[in-house]
Parts: sequence; C-alpha cells; structure tokens
Amino acid sequence: VPVLQVQEPPGTTPGSLKPSAYSVACEASKGSYVFDEVLGVGWLDGHPVLEAYPDGSISIAPAASMIVLFDAMQAPSSGARMEVKLTCVVYGRFPADLHAPVSAPLTVEL
Repeated sequence: VPVLQVQEPPGTTPGSLKPSAYSVACEASKGSYVFDEVLGVGWLDGHPVLEAYPDGSISIAPAASMIVLFDAMQAPSSGARMEVKLTCVVYGRFPADLHAPVSAPLTVEL
C-alpha cells in the first residue's frame, strides 16, 4: 500500500499551513481500534494497523499477528473473504491552537 502524502493548497507558502501533529480516529467493523498519539500508531485489538508520521503521511501496514483476529472471525457465507473495515477521520492539529484542526476521511479495508 503506498504512503499517503498530505498536500498544501495551491498558492500558499510551503510549510506555512502545515499541521504540527496528526491523529487517526477510526470505527472498526470488527474489534476495537485505538490510536496512540505518542507513538503515532493505530491499533486494532492490540495489533498495529497504521502509522501517522510527523510529516502527515500515513502508512497502512497491518501486523502479521493480526492472523489471530481473522482466525477468530466467523467465516462469511458464499465464499466471501473475511475483512475488517476501518472508517476513519485523519486530524491535523496546529501548534498553540492557532487554527482549528483540519480533517479528511479515510477508509481502510483489511
């Protein structure tokens, strides 16, 4: 999965509107999602799923240990694949609350 890059609006000075911190809030179709703001890592039932970097890029890289989560799921009927869907909002916050946080939707299917 390619890394997602945050882009600044046209006509702005590079770096002038860049948030200083990022977080990713998600609702999971199965399991429990938590984002650790110190590490910048999103966890699904204790397994790392995504990472938000200081530059705003996001890496989706589910841990191999998630096999435990999928093994515990009921197999879907009609040969469909098992999946977990994360419906997320990515937030970018500015230093000293100079501006309101910015946000963008993100959907991840594992």
